[in-house]
Amino acid sequence: MNSIACRRMIGEVMDCSTDVALAYLARSRMKRLLLSCAQMVASLYGLEQPTLPGPFHAPSDACDSAKRIAAQCNALYQRTTHLCQPSEPLEARWVAQWSRLVAELRDLDEELRTLGVTSG
Repeated sequence: MNSIACRRMIGEVMDCSTDVALAYLARSRMKRLLLSCAQMVASLYGLEQPTLPGPFHAPSDACDSAKRIAAQCNALYQRTTHLCQPSEPLEARWVAQWSRLVAELRDLDEELRTLGVTSG
């Protein structure tokens, strides 16, 4: 996994994040994205790659960009864990939460772009 593949996955998450009917797909893609980012950082530093999405911390000797990627993924993981499955009464809340997540995904994409430039 590399930063280009992770950036492509961000686009896939964003493609389905605006349609409430695709909520399950969006959440599944988000989990795959977060796992892939953690695996990428782990592989950059010779660490064992995680097998499940969840909190991940870059090593202390990691570059600042890798540390920020890990922190951003941890924040996204925390938010998506609590993101409700949409239903009629909760649809507005779901849309608002995903709108915030899209902004965070754009920040993660920028950080991955930076890492790709500096590491390869």
